[in-house]
Amino acid sequence: MFRWKVFFSLLSLVCAWILVDIISNPSKKETHWLSDVASYPIPFSLIEKIALELDPFLKSLTTGTDYFKYYRLNLFGTQCSFWGVEDGLCGNYACMVDTLEESALPEAWKLSSLGKIRGLTAEQPHHHASSTGSPLGGALGSGTSELCVYEESDHSKRDYCIPEDESTEENIVYVSLVDNPERYTGYSGPSAHQVWRAIYRENCFVLPYDFVVPLKEFSSANKLEAIMLHKNNRGSQNNDKKYNAMMQESVCLEKRVFYRIISGMHASISTHLCKEYLNKMTGLWEPNLQCFMERVGNHSDRIENIYFNYVLILRALAKLHNYLKNYTFCEGDVKSNAITKHKVNELIRKITYFPNLFDEKLMFDTSHNNHAMHLKDEFRMRFRNVSKLMDCVSCDKCRLWGKIQVAGFGTALKILFEFNDSLHQDNFLLRRTELVALINTFNRVSSSIHFIQEFHSEVYSNKKKSADKSIFFGYISHFFQNIVKNIISYKSAFNVENFIKSFNVEYNNIKDALIFIFESWLKVFKIIYMHIKNRKSIWGYFL
Repeated sequence: MFRWKVFFSLLSLVCAWILVDIISNPSKKETHWLSDVASYPIPFSLIEKIALELDPFLKSLTTGTDYFKYYRLNLFGTQCSFWGVEDGLCGNYACMVDTLEESALPEAWKLSSLGKIRGLTAEQPHHHASSTGSPLGGALGSGTSELCVYEESDHSKRDYCIPEDESTEENIVYVSLVDNPERYTGYSGPSAHQVWRAIYRENCFVLPYDFVVPLKEFSSANKLEAIMLHKNNRGSQNNDKKYNAMMQESVCLEKRVFYRIISGMHASISTHLCKEYLNKMTGLWEPNLQCFMERVGNHSDRIENIYFNYVLILRALAKLHNYLKNYTFCEGDVKSNAITKHKVNELIRKITYFPNLFDEKLMFDTSHNNHAMHLKDEFRMRFRNVSKLMDCVSCDKCRLWGKIQVAGFGTALKILFEFNDSLHQDNFLLRRTELVALINTFNRVSSSIHFIQEFHSEVYSNKKKSADKSIFFGYISHFFQNIVKNIISYKSAFNVENFIKSFNVEYNNIKDALIFIFESWLKVFKIIYMHIKNRKSIWGYFL
């Protein structure tokens, strides 16, 4: 009897606590889950907690190290390969990018004389250091380590984007990402829409007819396929037809991933633009809730795709745990190299503590089917086309951050699908621009998650204020309406005495309503107090 009493007491306590928590924290209920990344759904709250923990490490890297603050690219010299952009040029001041021009460099270090700029990767630890500690002649400023900016450019058929270092050398510029933040520029209209339409159109994959047939024998090899097979075949007599339908859906997993990466990148960019939106009335950069809700907030799939991109890059960085241990970031500058390496290792070490939220093995299963390589090649080719489309963006600042983020996602895909972290791969190389783009893109997506939470808090706060105001102004409106009605009804014999009587009647109604609201709140606090008191008494009983 005593055990049953204890059991029901504990059960009552747990139920009461859950009820109070739900009532007092309605916005914290877990209602959003991320799918398609592993064999189980992932709650948004877990991703948000991870993003919150990693944010200080990312900010320290992207703003506190020369290695990740500067980016080398061909921003102005490459023409759009798909259409002319003369009609879509952005003349807005906000579109401009502050760059370090080549003319500011000493002759010995101009790209035309230097050729391919060299630096270190993890697989080249014995490369000779630069002969000077200031290869750019101090053009980046006296406090900047220029040895953190150079790299070697190697073409690889495994790249998922067009490397910036393969562009025409005389058009290469250096950009400070800190001095050129991603924000609203006013770039929109047909030119911007044309670029995004072309990017989404790259999601049209062409697959061989017999792609799905050889996979039937190995259906259990893919967890997602097995789950879908069970679901589609349940209660069906025509299993072959259902199986083919399932396999077509499974093939579309890669297509869905491609789309979600693009959609998540698009939504993340929009979130940043709305977070730092130019208020033309005040001239200040400030959050624009309406902009966010129209572009992102009212579209749950876009928000989900931002979270999807976060776990994708998170997994890519986790795979680099061993690769970056011997990575030399700033050849010839011992101090800057030590600081950068320490900060990177701190971030990666923290990431490895978290569970694996993205299972790349669900895609491109080449061990059981040769046609999977065809799909992977097309996936890579189409993402490379997306990187080419960035040259068609007319806004300089938009093109800068578009190139960086496409390169960042391309690097993440390269790591996920071309790098085996359980083996020592001497032929796998990461360029400096790839690593810089990867970290800065991860920081962009991480910031988007924080901004989404801030915007949602503002929406929740506005709804609460709106509800309170509607009650208050409803009474006020009713009060004045009755006064007007009474004045009209007494207009034939209107006097001060009648007005005062009418005013007193409505005043008493308002007072009674306010007293009722106040007493209702008192009852709520009383219930909470009694609940806490009962919890303590039950706890004391067990002690």
